[in-house]
Amino acid sequence: MTASQFANSPAALGAPGKPDTLPELLEREIRRIYSRSPIYGRRFPLHGEALRWSCYREIPALSKREIVERGHQSFFEDYREIERGLADHRFEYENTSGTTSAPMTVIMEDGWWSAQTRRAYRASPILREFADRPHRKCVLARWAAPATSAPMRTTRFPTATSTGRST
Repeated sequence: MTASQFANSPAALGAPGKPDTLPELLEREIRRIYSRSPIYGRRFPLHGEALRWSCYREIPALSKREIVERGHQSFFEDYREIERGLADHRFEYENTSGTTSAPMTVIMEDGWWSAQTRRAYRASPILREFADRPHRKCVLARWAAPATSAPMRTTRFPTATSTGRST
């Protein structure tokens, strides 16, 4: 795999390293993900040498089904620390069912979801102007879907208006 075949443009990946090696920015992010969550190293250990595109291609994709089968606890060395972090609001979570049709909890550091929403808004020419304004989350689902199909926390803002379902 070469940088030109990668999903991101070479400019977004940072300066290229040696021929056929990953750009430093991309390699640093991969290694950061590996250092924070033991599931990746158990599935596919990385060597200490500079990562080449061929090594990157060998890293197995982690599917949502595999995440559900292994359980969200497999992402952490000590899940009790995560439970404490949820209790004292250092971490936050969302629940989803989506493609697996089974409940799944996604846990991130406090503030990650809002920051991710801002990044997504900034990437869109249509939504860019709203990136730094208060926002509400929305779940799109079939109208007949049960209310429990996508539970989520709702943040209320003083300017929010009520919405209704049209048939």
